Amino acid sequence: MKIGIMTFYFSDNFGAALQAYALRKWFLDHGHDARFVEYLPTHVEHGGKLSLVPTRKAMIGNAKSLYLRLTHLRTRLFGNAAQRESFESFRRVQLGASGSVMRHLADLNAADDDHDLLVCGSDQIWSPSLQFGLDPAYFLNFGSDRTRRISYAPSFGNAALPDLKAAGASKLISRLDSISVRESSGLRLVEEICGRQATQVVDPTALLDSYDEIIKPPSDVPENYIFCYALRTDDGVRESANQLSSLTGLPVITPKNAHSRWAPIGRICHPGPGEWLGLIRNSRYVVTNSFHGTMFSLLLNKPFVVAAIPGKKAGLNDRMISLLEAAGLGDRLVSCHDEKTVRKLHDTPIDWAAVNQRLATMRASSEQFLENEIALAAR
Repeated sequence: MKIGIMTFYFSDNFGAALQAYALRKWFLDHGHDARFVEYLPTHVEHGGKLSLVPTRKAMIGNAKSLYLRLTHLRTRLFGNAAQRESFESFRRVQLGASGSVMRHLADLNAADDDHDLLVCGSDQIWSPSLQFGLDPAYFLNFGSDRTRRISYAPSFGNAALPDLKAAGASKLISRLDSISVRESSGLRLVEEICGRQATQVVDPTALLDSYDEIIKPPSDVPENYIFCYALRTDDGVRESANQLSSLTGLPVITPKNAHSRWAPIGRICHPGPGEWLGLIRNSRYVVTNSFHGTMFSLLLNKPFVVAAIPGKKAGLNDRMISLLEAAGLGDRLVSCHDEKTVRKLHDTPIDWAAVNQRLATMRASSEQFLENEIALAAR
């Protein structure tokens, strides 16, 4: 089967890179020719065009666009060159990306469509951005109707139902032949948006039972340490990491995040995707507010604490809540500055045999979804 994958494969983000790797690897391991649809719209990483419409919504979108432009420029000029090359090498070697990208939906429609199956997912590809809204390309709204189209584990992020309906999500989702989502909340959103039933599946990273072939041992780090990975905010993550450091006497190691607007938590390092996995595997504890930080703590069986994101972005916690409840570890999500719970979690071992069994069950049902869709596409 010739399978095209539409996702955020191009981002210098550990979770985005590894979920893309995992989904393609699963298809390759099952004998299929899987490649990424090399669509890289400017609005995702570089901000996109500015709007001239004099509305508050447009002004907010323009502010986000300018922020992304400045962050991209700052990273290119002053970021760690070795880390940037690690991501670029990962995309070339592990993702098989050629670098010949398309920028617009019109480019996708003009391209030769020789896929037997198109798959959109995973990551937050269905979360409308402030500067662009929903991108029809990430709903596979292009190409020939002869090609079967499915979603695999996309996330709506923190999107609200009214915003999704206003952005035209009903029409976009309705074109898909089969729908799966990552979070339990996505099941409800799909039904309320377009009246269709979706299947809940695991994130692609949970489809693989080993990452040994791409994990790289971390360099220049202590033998024992706490790995800390924060996205969007350091609130809660910093306090939990520092508390665990005080309890254990271990130093805190944090990978550089280009979008962080807070002081470093512990010692900064600059890993690529393989080294990032190595940092988790070799750590004593993990503290994170990231979905993929949580997922790889589970997959690599590392003791962890998930700090709930506070305030206006609290809706993003749904991703971790859904995952942790499925793994039987809902109590490992802690509210900000909850020292009592952090201490209790430090003293409470995790039953990894039970967690691994739950993950295996979720993996099996998700693989069945993909195998059924491949069979339907082959008819």
